[in-house]
Amino acid sequence: TDAPSTTETSKVAKASGGTFGTAPWHIDSATRTLVIEGGTFPENSPAPWSNISGAIDKIVITSNVTLATNSSNLFSGLSNLISIEGLNLLDTSKVISIDGMFKDDIKLQNIDLSTMKTPSLQKMNFLFSGCSALKIVNLSNFDTSKVMQMNAVFAECTSIESLDLSSFDTSKVISMGSIFLHDKFHSLTFGNKFKFTSKGGSPALISLSKNNDYTGNWENIDNGTPDNPKGKNVWSSSELMSALNLSNNDADTYVWQPTQGQPITIKYVDESGNKLVSDDIMTGKYGMSYDTNDVASKIHIDGYSYKEVQGNRTGTFSDQGQTVTYVYTKDPIPAKDVTVKYVDENGKEIAPTVTLTGNV
Repeated sequence: TDAPSTTETSKVAKASGGTFGTAPWHIDSATRTLVIEGGTFPENSPAPWSNISGAIDKIVITSNVTLATNSSNLFSGLSNLISIEGLNLLDTSKVISIDGMFKDDIKLQNIDLSTMKTPSLQKMNFLFSGCSALKIVNLSNFDTSKVMQMNAVFAECTSIESLDLSSFDTSKVISMGSIFLHDKFHSLTFGNKFKFTSKGGSPALISLSKNNDYTGNWENIDNGTPDNPKGKNVWSSSELMSALNLSNNDADTYVWQPTQGQPITIKYVDESGNKLVSDDIMTGKYGMSYDTNDVASKIHIDGYSYKEVQGNRTGTFSDQGQTVTYVYTKDPIPAKDVTVKYVDENGKEIAPTVTLTGNV
């Protein structure tokens, strides 16, 4: 944590606490924690802790706090803020604007707004803009049904890899310019009420590049997994934004489409190379590990026993097709016993009877 400057230390000493509206607050200097107690924040007043922003590592809200209708920049610019506790105690039911509420909190690592009720919310521009260390954002249940402006909400949130916007209703949104500016999401989840709009500027969804690992497109997961998506929608970033602007039928989680490696062919033959059962084919993305035993162990061939495997039983999918052959030996088939009797011309036994056994 960066130590506060002499000037800022002096500010902390002079403004280590007070009342914001009717809500008491103070700075615990030992833990560098902003503690906010219950009350109601005032309208059109800047947060009193904004001028000591570098002295705050943590925020703890201890009791119910009612926010003002305009709560813009309430916790913005806290350059050393790492975590916030008690967001579930904020009453945001009458809030209209949360523009820049957490803007430029460059060390904030995760935030959970899933309990925040926002039925009146209309503006959320720059909400997390510049939160470059932010990795986890929980926005489940977040109500955006009346929001009209969501410009640059996640701009410069370069540490977020996965973002779930399935709760977002953008039917009233008239501008979302740069909402994803310079972000590097690998996974985006959209609900059936999310639509992109280019009014107010492009949403700036990152353009993907093709390389050994990815095709340069997004693909919906459908019934697959993030590592092995199985969707029918394969789109560039611009195509994805256009598609979700036209239809609500494509709601899903979209991930960077992995480059598929060449298939692994698994053969099952006898010692002479004769095919015993149909081949199996394994597929996977380039560089992903495979183990053919995952498939071959389920194969049972009547009358044959496993002998050996030819080829690489384990490895990784590559740009070259590979063949792995499982060789089986034929199980011996017992023949009927042969009984040998030794008798003279009168049928009298002249030597002990012998029973011969063997395989067909």
